[in-house]
Amino acid sequence: MRLLLISGSHPRHLFVMRRIICEFPDYRVIVMCRESTLPNAPVGITRHDADLFDMHFRQRQRVEDATFGTIAPSDVFADDLMMTIVPNELNTVATAAFVTAAQADGCVVFGPDLIKTPVLERLPEFTVNLHLGLSPWYRGSATLFWPFYFMQPQMAGVTIHHLVKAADAGGIIAQSRPKLTKGMGIHEVGSAAVVRAVDDILEILLRRASGRAIEATKQTTAGRLFLTRDFQPHHLRVNYDLFGDRMVDAWLSGDLCGTEPYLIRHIND
Repeated sequence: MRLLLISGSHPRHLFVMRRIICEFPDYRVIVMCRESTLPNAPVGITRHDADLFDMHFRQRQRVEDATFGTIAPSDVFADDLMMTIVPNELNTVATAAFVTAAQADGCVVFGPDLIKTPVLERLPEFTVNLHLGLSPWYRGSATLFWPFYFMQPQMAGVTIHHLVKAADAGGIIAQSRPKLTKGMGIHEVGSAAVVRAVDDILEILLRRASGRAIEATKQTTAGRLFLTRDFQPHHLRVNYDLFGDRMVDAWLSGDLCGTEPYLIRHIND
């Protein structure tokens, strides 16, 4: 089975894609260059919020470097099988032409911006998206962060769903959460969620390659859709000022209340 991969350029994206091509070496890949993993704090915010912003992203890089390694697209993909683009080139005729030329049997999307016309119409019938968030509760952007803002660390997880026009709204094939243990911070939870999802995406692809049926559950509620602009540095105060990045401990000890999410899974049954 030949796969088309549409990937972001961050180590978390490349970690997953490298695992996929180890099992499915016949591939073509589009890599969209993402923003810096260490962004600059916005201007005009308080010194405290700027310090939280810098600390948050430095800690994310430290944890993700330890989990995924410091890898670049050239460390993972063969040059002659890869198209590298910037965000404004994602939904262009040139990218759509690469998709058509790939003649792929299936496609895995993880990490680019929202895919639209004309690329969307050229994708294989079997195209799945790996979304870092539990849909429909957390759709869109930064959806491993927002559960912590709403003091719901138990709601951090991953959804694998069919790709459709609306963001993270396709039929759900599988969802998973990392096992929460004492001492985990927000970035340890996020990294563990990615690692946990790899087995699921591989199981789905192996089922597809062997001709087995893959079921999906239609999303019937809109849930929450978060946009990139929704995140502001002062939102970090909840996790760091109130909990010292130990919200998981509060959940495990019962200091935080809330229900466990019902996860949809059509694999490993």
